[in-house]
Amino acid sequence: MRLEAREVRVHYRVGGRTLEAVRGVSLHVDRGERVGLIGESGSGKSSLARALLGLEALAGGAVQLDGQPMHGASRAQRRRFQPVFQDVGASLDPRMRLRDALAEPFEIHSVPFDEAKLAGLLALVQLSPELLGRLPRELSVGQRQRVNLARALALEPELLLLDEPVSALDVSVQAQVLNLLQDLVAQRALGLLVISHDLDVVAHLCTRVLVMYAGKIVEAGPVAAILSRPRHPYTRLLVESRQRLVEGKGEPPSRLEPFPAGCAFAPRCPLALEKCRTEVPALGGASHRSACFVSGGD
Repeated sequence: MRLEAREVRVHYRVGGRTLEAVRGVSLHVDRGERVGLIGESGSGKSSLARALLGLEALAGGAVQLDGQPMHGASRAQRRRFQPVFQDVGASLDPRMRLRDALAEPFEIHSVPFDEAKLAGLLALVQLSPELLGRLPRELSVGQRQRVNLARALALEPELLLLDEPVSALDVSVQAQVLNLLQDLVAQRALGLLVISHDLDVVAHLCTRVLVMYAGKIVEAGPVAAILSRPRHPYTRLLVESRQRLVEGKGEPPSRLEPFPAGCAFAPRCPLALEKCRTEVPALGGASHRSACFVSGGD
């Protein structure tokens, strides 16, 4: 199974102007592969995630699952690709007991299930079947995220999209959930696309990473290579700060204003050349690629 995006663009209309959230992103994730997508808040990661899931209209490009268009995909096709979203609280109906929340995916897709199946899903994410009768408010935040993961796994997908999967959790709980995810990925040969602004999360879960800035991919390659030898100046700032935001290094460009003629990162870049301000660098190289005139890919 392969998820593939080709030159995906996502635009929004804001006050009569066009906000270019995603500007020509191409990527692929195969079953069994673990890919991370990192970048600051506002870089376009979540807009891209919604486009990949078919929840956002495309201004250009295409998204395919095994060669079939994702937009307008059948229910059977959508079952193979499931999301786990960042907002733990909003992902569960506060009036719905866990038994009903876990049963919902089966009912929507007309798949037979029984109480033992629901209990097995909780056991899969290391929760007691005794929780089936509880409401979300009776669970900890970490337990609710495990329930969201169980729901995503209910229909035995081949690929998961995790959008900031542990950002709402305490640090002590984050490690538990990340280790659980690692185990489940190995057991089920799942493909993962992990969207995060936390480099440590991506390093823990992924083998390949894409770096996104101002709606474009600016660097791509093996996690170990990018974290130890980042080539794009923006990636270097992310790695050096090892924080969720790049602080004190200027601001990303406003997507409501025309983008700079050249590299979007040039106004913040300490290495920018004159051509960086007039020409757009291509994402060059083979295994480790970088869209940078100063330090391109291999």
